[in-house]
Amino acid sequence: MSRADKHVLLDSVSLSKNSVTNRCRIRNKTSWQYLTIPIRHEFYGRNITETLVPESRDWMRKHWTAILENYSRARSFSRYSNFFDRLYGQSVERLAEFNERAIRFVAKELGIRAEIVRASELKVRQSARKSELLLEIASSLGATTYLSGPTGRAYLDIGAFEKVGIKVEFFEFVEMPYEQAFPGFVPRLSATDALFNLGADAENLIAAR
Repeated sequence: MSRADKHVLLDSVSLSKNSVTNRCRIRNKTSWQYLTIPIRHEFYGRNITETLVPESRDWMRKHWTAILENYSRARSFSRYSNFFDRLYGQSVERLAEFNERAIRFVAKELGIRAEIVRASELKVRQSARKSELLLEIASSLGATTYLSGPTGRAYLDIGAFEKVGIKVEFFEFVEMPYEQAFPGFVPRLSATDALFNLGADAENLIAAR
């Protein structure tokens, strides 16, 4: 996201069960735990924009309690606690809305300046899937380069991108250890872990890539 001019929230595709769309990992004393937004079975397979969060606020209370228990002593917790207190205190109806609030905040605090765009607001064919969909999104934004994660190698039709003048690059994620709230380093956590533990210095993790 920090390497892009525009970052697309892919909210127009089907919700996959047990994906990062509705859960993330945070640190705890022994290792890590999930923060999961419980989603009714009926929403799996439907577009993310249509997915509603539970009317009960129990999941919000559980998330906030877990964050307090595991990060309240972290070096920079007080710097960001007000935002997350509000995030879990505000009413929200849709999963995409909750996610976007958190994504925009974290991006801003990490110094990421990419313009955030919702796929659901772009003029692309609803029937397009996978590589075809990503190509239409990139084309609609006038992209000259599409930056993909490593798994894109398995399904992207690179030739189709190149045919319309869009270069495809692959980003290989490399974990950079940093001091966490508990001894040892646990990788692949929510970006909020870096914020709570490093504060403004978390931006250096991005700059170093």
